[in-house]
Amino acid sequence: KNLLLSIPRAGNHIIRTLIELFTQYPTAGLKNLNNIDDPIHTRSFMKFDIIDPNYFVYYKQHDVILPEPHYVIQPEEVNELIFITRHPLEIFIREDTYKSIQYKEISYKQHYREVYFSNLDFYYQFQGKKLLLYYEDIIENKEKTIKQVYDFLNINHKEKLELVLKYKKLIYDETLILSKKTNGGISKGIHYFSN
Repeated sequence: KNLLLSIPRAGNHIIRTLIELFTQYPTAGLKNLNNIDDPIHTRSFMKFDIIDPNYFVYYKQHDVILPEPHYVIQPEEVNELIFITRHPLEIFIREDTYKSIQYKEISYKQHYREVYFSNLDFYYQFQGKKLLLYYEDIIENKEKTIKQVYDFLNINHKEKLELVLKYKKLIYDETLILSKKTNGGISKGIHYFSN
């Protein structure tokens, strides 16, 4: 399987959107979250021209260690890996200072440090084709990120790339709306918590 690995609130919705726009195949959301984290094209007003709605080109996952259903656990199960990370201070300070009602119910909230470092280890140990993306670049360097994803996916359709670049603001804005509907969203700044 092709894996999209990222901790929560690191930009995986926009990367899933780009993958679906470029490949014309859906991405799978978190396992067992049907109707909440479905493929982007099923929740968006944008036109994706999906070729086969039943063939998932990438699978989203937030970790490889917590006791919940996963698509993959070992690096050898992965064909291609897109890994999204974020500055640890932003993650750690946010999770240390923001305790939601669901804190005790969500395993990630109690083990975010272990998840962060195990995801880094997973990326480092993976020997196949992989792409490392930073949340900060996804937000501040949109054009660079779009081109990185396009090149990594080995898409040979320049008109599609030009179209995505032309409408990047609309795509990012639409994706933010979708992300907020699944308890995600955008931070108030890439250094908000560390500041």
